[in-house]
Amino acid sequence: MRFLSLALILLFSACSQEVSSATSTALEAFLKGSKKPAVIKFYADWCDSCKDYAPTYTKVQATQKAHIDFYSVDVDDKLNAKLIKQLKISRIPVTYFVTKDRKTISKRMGPITEQDLSTLAKKLLIP
Repeated sequence: MRFLSLALILLFSACSQEVSSATSTALEAFLKGSKKPAVIKFYADWCDSCKDYAPTYTKVQATQKAHIDFYSVDVDDKLNAKLIKQLKISRIPVTYFVTKDRKTISKRMGPITEQDLSTLAKKLLIP
C-alpha cells in the first residue's frame, strides 16, 4: 500500500453517496479518481467528542453529497496507522477540507458546529 503518497498529497498539496468509512487505500483511490472535493473526518469509536460530532457530520453530508465526497477514517484501524502517524494526528476528531485539485484548505480540530461545517464544505466549491 502507498500510504506515503496520500499523506504527502494531504499535507503538502495544501464518493460516495453516504459517509464512507475509509481506509488509507480507499482515500488514495479517491484522491486519484474523484473529481469532487472532499471532507475527511478522522475519528475513533471510543471517542465521546467523535460520537457527538457524528450526527452533525452526517447531516451536512446529506445536504452536500452531490457535490462533495465525505469520508470517515477510523484512527484505530491498523490499515490507517502509517497515515495517522504521517499526518501527526494526536487529537480527534479532526476534519480536513480538500479541494478537487487536492489542496487542503482547512484542518479543524475537535467537533465542528453544523453551520461551520456546512460553510467550510461550501468553500470547497468556490473556484
